[in-house]
Amino acid sequence: MEQRISIQVSLLGTFSMRRETAEGPLILTEQDSTSKRLWAFLQYMAVFHQRGVTQEELIEALWGDCDIGNPVNTLKTLLHRGRSAMQQLGFADGKEILLYRRGVYSWSSSVCLELDVEVFDRLCEEAEAGSLDSALAALPLYAGDFLPSASGSPWAISLRTFYHGKYLALCAETAQKLLDQERYEEACRICQNATMADPYDETCHLLLMRAMAAAGSTQAAIQHYTHVAALLMDQLGVSPSPEMVALYRELTKANQGTEMNLGIIRDQLIEQKRVNGAFFCEFGIFQDIYRLMARSYARSGQVAQLTMIAVLDRDGSPLPTQRLAPTMEVLRTSIQCSLRSGDVFTRYSTTQYLILLPTASYENAELVLNRIISAFQKTMLGVSTSTQCSVMPVQPTMADCPDPGRFLPINQTG
Repeated sequence: MEQRISIQVSLLGTFSMRRETAEGPLILTEQDSTSKRLWAFLQYMAVFHQRGVTQEELIEALWGDCDIGNPVNTLKTLLHRGRSAMQQLGFADGKEILLYRRGVYSWSSSVCLELDVEVFDRLCEEAEAGSLDSALAALPLYAGDFLPSASGSPWAISLRTFYHGKYLALCAETAQKLLDQERYEEACRICQNATMADPYDETCHLLLMRAMAAAGSTQAAIQHYTHVAALLMDQLGVSPSPEMVALYRELTKANQGTEMNLGIIRDQLIEQKRVNGAFFCEFGIFQDIYRLMARSYARSGQVAQLTMIAVLDRDGSPLPTQRLAPTMEVLRTSIQCSLRSGDVFTRYSTTQYLILLPTASYENAELVLNRIISAFQKTMLGVSTSTQCSVMPVQPTMADCPDPGRFLPINQTG
């Protein structure tokens, strides 16, 4: 039986074709040609190497709805260029490697393509059957998303999503097994790689915090939570999941050892440096402060106000993404510098801040909001934005909330 020639194909992270020869490895990469269409042709042929690909299928995959003059002739040109590219892998005649017969494109039976995704799939199956070694062998194969250079190709999108999710699931399952075996440093590395591949996957962030804490790095886990909370709010406008918040609170409690000296405990509570203006905190902490204030004021008969400021475009539509972060940072500074040190505020969403105003009437809250908006307008002079504000009294329970609150007029800036 004739021995087949092996070609190793990388699809994860980058596209390349590699052949081992007596003179050393021969490698074909996307940098070897500026023709994106040629690489799209070779990528599609490599992914579906186990079957023949019809002319019609290739035209649909490579051009979709784009109107080109003569796709059949263009495809034949790509075949010729693909055969020429095979010569860079040491083949004397590319016609014997890439075949075209009766409208079907295929690889020669003398060639065996070995795809990294197929090795990844096989190891994942073994991992699902309980092999931790296979899982640890599979993870390094994921060098990045499936064919990132084919991001505009519809046929590659579903495969990219599939392998991205498969990798994250494997990371989570493997990290949990390592945690159970008290192999904390390995679990940390896997979770860190996963969070770099997908910064918004809370499962791996949660496991990373647990691995850090189990390894004795509780403070690092707490700091990681702060980083993730800011990332989720800035980019997605959401708060961490209740599970992550619960772990954070558990870690902050566990981080406090037994200490009988009240002076030392007080030193830990005191702010390390003076910060002018209002107190900014995460939404979970803001909730606790709100509830404490509501209870206290219900007993004393005092009033406090909860206020909201939202930023919109001048016409009332959402702000464009590229303007959102700098605009919200300006508003945060305006709020902090316009309030008293005993006032509290938080970022509620990508476009909203909430403010607690102790011992403030509705009229006083309106004055405060006007002061904030005035400072914001001065900084954003000439920029097209608007703000929408509302005020509602602080109440301790749902049963005590008949007041629907009041909206202030939209303030235009720019």
